[in-house]
Amino acid sequence: KAPVINDNTRSNRWYKILPHKHLPKTCEISVYIDANIWILKDINGLIQGKMKLAKMASFDHNQNSNVDQRNCIYLEYKA
Repeated sequence: KAPVINDNTRSNRWYKILPHKHLPKTCEISVYIDANIWILKDINGLIQGKMKLAKMASFDHNQNSNVDQRNCIYLEYKA
């Protein structure tokens, strides 16, 4: 059952920002991967490397500034 009835976008965000409410306590790391991302090779090294630097990591939306520049929290919210 979706957490937000008739709203797939908001339901998706619910799982995205609250993984600790849905995953077993034994999980040390959760990775949210958006549906428009293709994983073409093993990402374990990337994840482990980022987690050595911080407790949380996220994608830098400004990497592709010609297509999808969202460096404003209000624009990110609307996206």
